[in-house]
Amino acid sequence: MIWTFIFFWVYTNIKAVRTNWILTGIGYGALVWAMMTRVIVPLSKAPVIPFQWKQALIGMIIIIAAIGLPLAFIANRRLKSSRNG
Repeated sequence: MIWTFIFFWVYTNIKAVRTNWILTGIGYGALVWAMMTRVIVPLSKAPVIPFQWKQALIGMIIIIAAIGLPLAFIANRRLKSSRNG
């Protein structure tokens, strides 16, 4: 949930992020995947799983498709509706 709060704060306060919501969603999903798999999970002392490119790409695509793009779409629509209404 913290990632979502950060995303909405950045999306509403940094105009450059709002230029293309699709690229923003892809970038956000990739950033969340990278931070979670390369920083947060290793700090949690979870068992170490060897890095595999295929599994990494699948995980990243899932995060982008299931979280990054929908969140960017919702933020874009919400920001546009709040400015129009």
